Amino acid sequence: MIKVIMYGEDLNDREKIQSALDLHCVHVVGYATVPDDEQLLDPQVDYIVISQRPLGTIFEQLVAFGVDRMKIVSAWNIYKSFSAISQIRTSGCIDTIITGLSYAVGIREQLLPNAALNLAFSSQDLLLDYCIARYVIHQRADKLPKFAIIGIASYSFNYEFMMTRASQDSSAIKSRMINWPGLVGRFSQLLGYNDTVAQADLNEHALEEVGHYIKQTELFQSPLGPANYEQMVNLSAAQRGGIVKRVIPAEGPKRVAEKVSMKYYAGSTDRNSKILHSYLELLTTHKIKPILVVHPQHPEYVRHFSPSLRAQFHEIIGELREQFEFQLIDCFDSELVGIHDFRDQDHLDTDAEDRFVEYLNQTIDWQVWK
Repeated sequence: MIKVIMYGEDLNDREKIQSALDLHCVHVVGYATVPDDEQLLDPQVDYIVISQRPLGTIFEQLVAFGVDRMKIVSAWNIYKSFSAISQIRTSGCIDTIITGLSYAVGIREQLLPNAALNLAFSSQDLLLDYCIARYVIHQRADKLPKFAIIGIASYSFNYEFMMTRASQDSSAIKSRMINWPGLVGRFSQLLGYNDTVAQADLNEHALEEVGHYIKQTELFQSPLGPANYEQMVNLSAAQRGGIVKRVIPAEGPKRVAEKVSMKYYAGSTDRNSKILHSYLELLTTHKIKPILVVHPQHPEYVRHFSPSLRAQFHEIIGELREQFEFQLIDCFDSELVGIHDFRDQDHLDTDAEDRFVEYLNQTIDWQVWK
């Protein structure tokens, strides 16, 4: 049984989180409201579950006190994670799963024409996509989904979640530690994943070992968005219709495009190509139809994104097309959206996202594989 200490002063949040933990055989062994509480250092405790903001500040305080950063968990993320696990394990119908990074988080299941479950999470890379899909297939072997929407970006073959650990961007590292402590933290320790990863062929090892580990663990961590995510996605389109459109200053999308265009870790392109190959092979073997989706981007983002990276993306996709049957819906530079349709530098606002999902509904070939 997993043992946790809950950290936070809000009793309502504490009660809500504890009810979710109880359902999944997680034992709360203590409560803390100050970062220098000695019980937080108990080696028998698996996780410190934070239900108080600001998460980043508390994270830093706990680490300074001596708490293992791998043990620090966002209460909201653990709650949403367990919600996802419950749906995966339910006997109910799941026709479509959605994986991918933050762009795909906005694909609301309620707008798709069949029963869907969105398992796309912020900062998620192709390896985590694969691991999550494998977990779903393992848990639902007798009731598999029929479709898998894979949210992918033009830079996905050059992006690796865990390699951020080698970055000097402390805020990015901290964010990943808070959001993915269970899956990625233990994954890191399990594989000894470090800055020398490029010197070893970890691709097959990672897929096998991490996939196996996820099957065994009861704490499958995945960030499902902000604290109000559940309320947000359940609101009707009419209720959300009052969103004020705004224009994002051009410098923002330009800066993000240039930054992601420079993402590169030695060997990452080859590893990610192999991982997507494994993912497509996994889906095909289980007769789950893959649909790769590239979200629309801001015109300034498109203008400043690396042409060579786009060419590399299509080259790899072309090679995979020779081996697997899948649908690609590439709306990177689509005219479906304009400068008024973004909530930040590279993510659609809810109105534009819903319109994009409607486009997907009309464009996806929903014919089930036999």
